Amino acid sequence: MRVYIDLSDEETKQNLLQAVSMCCGLAVADEKDADLFVGEKVHPLLDTVIVSKSVPENLNQVVDVVLPKQSLDYYIMKFKLLYCYVVTHCSVEAFLDEEIYKSQRYDIPLSIAMVRLGKEDELAVRTLYSCAKRQARASDKVMLYDKNTLITFLPYTQIEGARIFVGRLLRRSRRIKLPKSTHFPQVVSAICQVTTQVADSSELILKLEDALSNALIKAQQIVVVE
Repeated sequence: MRVYIDLSDEETKQNLLQAVSMCCGLAVADEKDADLFVGEKVHPLLDTVIVSKSVPENLNQVVDVVLPKQSLDYYIMKFKLLYCYVVTHCSVEAFLDEEIYKSQRYDIPLSIAMVRLGKEDELAVRTLYSCAKRQARASDKVMLYDKNTLITFLPYTQIEGARIFVGRLLRRSRRIKLPKSTHFPQVVSAICQVTTQVADSSELILKLEDALSNALIKAQQIVVVE
């Protein structure tokens, strides 16, 4: 992943440069050599990561919007997901389609865990992401799905293994202390095991998202999606 960064904010730029290098990326000095552009406006030719406090109206060629002046951990989390996009040129959904195919084709157990915070909280989701990464195995993949949701791919794992994974994550979340907060936000999870009945990622993700919405309403911690 070759990244060209053009920012006036030097502090943010340095954090981004470090995050790129820690995520199998290379910061290039010439935009002609880049796969990805990072800046305050959309590049006319390259896929672009916008650095802004607000989402631009025109999202053509924009693959992500990141906040300025954030911690290094935040940018590392973002670029791990962007690395997947740049290298495979696929979204989370396309990556899941590939994992579903391998699971069904080679009869390899695969479980999916979607974990959501009850409210949008940038620091909380970054902290939860770090916890999930620390307890994940080398074969597991943890990705940021949206502003308050993580999705974890657990190959070689039956549904009970997924339940253990998220149960451990939820217990750890309750022990997390955030500045200016008396307790960590509510966390719920929807888990499922891929079977031959699963057609594609869009169907599966829709079921997981519906289950998460219901879990938040009913205050259920873990919901199993059939």
